[in-house]
Amino acid sequence: MRQIVPLVLMVVCLSMMALLRQFWPPSVLLHPPFMWMGLIPLLAGVALMAAALYRFKRFRTTIVPFRKAQYLVTDGVCRYSRNPMYLGDILILIGVWVLMGAVSPIVVVMAFGLIADRCFVRAEEAMLLKKFGHE
Repeated sequence: MRQIVPLVLMVVCLSMMALLRQFWPPSVLLHPPFMWMGLIPLLAGVALMAAALYRFKRFRTTIVPFRKAQYLVTDGVCRYSRNPMYLGDILILIGVWVLMGAVSPIVVVMAFGLIADRCFVRAEEAMLLKKFGHE
């Protein structure tokens, strides 16, 4: 699983959400115009990811999972979230889910969170702890 980068996982999840919405919509949760509320978490996720990317690039540290970080970023959005990129991914998926209006795609959002935690976050946290200590 470590060879799959989070962006690829995100695209797979979006595709799975679309398939679930199309072929297994057990019930429709929201109808227009309420579905458009999904733009709020979607845009918040994009903004969060952009802010995190800016911070990582500013400090010239990697955004690629499992590469050794050159610097521990603890300001900006990283002051509020230890994993702003994954949080941004989840917000985007939640936004897409609400835009779809159906119940079934939420399963994929939850699966993404679980996979991201188990396959990426825990390993990355261990690498950071080893290099930077409890800083």
